[in-house]
Amino acid sequence: GDLETTTNDLQAPAATLCPAIAELVATLRAQPGCLIARMSGSGATCFALTRDAATAEAMARAVRRPQWWCWGGGLNPERTDRHFAAR
Repeated sequence: GDLETTTNDLQAPAATLCPAIAELVATLRAQPGCLIARMSGSGATCFALTRDAATAEAMARAVRRPQWWCWGGGLNPERTDRHFAAR
C-alpha cells in the first residue's frame, strides 16, 4: 500500500513520553513540499519525504535546531522521486 495510508503505532505513545517528537513531526508537516512526516521505529528518528533533493535540503535547513541533527537530500541516485529530511 501507499506509505500515506500507513501509521506507526508507537508514535503517539512515544510523543506522550517525549513531546519533542510531536513538535518535530508537526514542524516537518508544516514545511512546504512535505509529502509525509513520521517518527521512524520507536522514536530514534523522525523524517519527512519530499519530491526532490532541493526541497529536502531546504526543509532540513528550516527545521534545524541546536539540539537536533538534521540532514536533507536524496536517498538513492537510481530513484529520484523520493527524498527526505530527517532529525
